[in-house]
Amino acid sequence: MIQEFGRRTQDKIATIDLDATVIESWKREAQPTYQGSTGYQPVLALWSELNVVVADEFRDGNVGAHTQLLPVAKQAFSALPESVERMYFRGDSACYEQELLRWLRDRKRTEGPQGFIGFGISAKMSEPLRERLRMLPEGLWKPYREDAEAEWEYAELQNWDPLEKAGEELDHIRYLALRVHRRQGELFADGKLYKSCCAVGGIMLYSI
Repeated sequence: MIQEFGRRTQDKIATIDLDATVIESWKREAQPTYQGSTGYQPVLALWSELNVVVADEFRDGNVGAHTQLLPVAKQAFSALPESVERMYFRGDSACYEQELLRWLRDRKRTEGPQGFIGFGISAKMSEPLRERLRMLPEGLWKPYREDAEAEWEYAELQNWDPLEKAGEELDHIRYLALRVHRRQGELFADGKLYKSCCAVGGIMLYSI
């Protein structure tokens, strides 16, 4: 069905958006979810440009959103029609998982399309990443946006790839960090001056 859909639309770009969705259920066999209710947590892979589901996996509610996402990603990309020339992937921090990231960064990946796949994934705020952000010189933080209550800044982490292994031929990645602080120097409810988040993305390098 997806092949025929793609043939008719002839879209050249496909962004796979992978996410798990909690569906509440009071059936006897429904399992507890991280939200505190019982239900199920299926994973859906959406072809974002066309708003159509290309892969899915039904799961119990107690299965973590980060569990075994690579098989669903492989299924999603393999479903795309031949008319697609540029492929991308995006996901939340549940997708910040080594096996999936390495597969996306490997242009000679197994069970999937060959070549570059760009991606943007929310990074989990681990202690090493948090410490890396603390070490960034203030001069690297640049204005991003502001509103009535807070100011946002962004910075790029230079030369940091915690998932890289010696001998691997993987596409380069970049980490972009955001931090927000309240106006007038007010602290957040937890007593911190800044709130931070980070995203990791796959980039294509060009020779000049």
